[in-house]
Amino acid sequence: MIPPTVKIRRMSSRFKHQVPKYKVIRSEACINCGTCAKTCPYGVHERVDGHNRVRPPIDYKCIGFECQSGDFYCVAKCPRQALSLAPNPMYETLGDPRWTADMITGTWIMAETGYPPKRTDLEYNLGNSGGGFDKLRFKFPANPAKVDKAKSRPPSRLIDGTTVAKMWLSPPRSTVGACLLDRSAFPPWCPGQGTRPTGTASPAPVKAAIQRR
Repeated sequence: MIPPTVKIRRMSSRFKHQVPKYKVIRSEACINCGTCAKTCPYGVHERVDGHNRVRPPIDYKCIGFECQSGDFYCVAKCPRQALSLAPNPMYETLGDPRWTADMITGTWIMAETGYPPKRTDLEYNLGNSGGGFDKLRFKFPANPAKVDKAKSRPPSRLIDGTTVAKMWLSPPRSTVGACLLDRSAFPPWCPGQGTRPTGTASPAPVKAAIQRR
C-alpha cells in the first residue's frame, strides 16, 4: 500500500523494451479502428489522439492467453480478426533451470516499479528447481532422542550470552582477550591463575578490564 502522502512520479525506463513473453501480431487486415486500444487494460495497444493509425503492439505488457478468460481479449474483440497471439521463441532462451525467464522478467518488473508483478502468468518465486539454494528445508525426526538435563554439563558462555567452548588447550596469541571470554572458569594459563605464558599482561589490567565490561 502506498501512503496517501507519498507521491510517485513514474520515470522512463533505462531500456526501451524488455524481452516479451508473447508476440502480438497485427496483420494488414487492420483498419485502425482502435477497438484493441479501448479493450486492452494493460496498454498493449495504443492509439494517440490525432493519429489515424494504431501504434505497434507493446508485446512485453501482454499477459498472454490468460486474457481469454476475460472480456478484454483483444484477439476475439477485433472486428477484422487482424490480431493473433503466440509465444515468443526468444523468451525461452533466457535464463537457466534456476533463474528462469519468468524470474528474470519478474525481477526486471520489480526493479522498474518497486513492486511485485501484478501479472499472474509469471512464476518468479521458485523457478524450475523448486527454490534452489534460496529455499531452506528442515527435516525433524519423528521421535527425537531425549536429553537428560541432570547429566548434561552447561557450556561456558561469553559475557553477552553466546555459547562457546572453554579454552583450556593452549594459550592463543592474545591471552588477555581469551581470558576475558569466561569469568567463571579461567584456564590455568590465564593471568592470575598460576603460571602465565611469557609476554602476557599482569593480573591487574585483566581484572580491571573485566570490571569495566
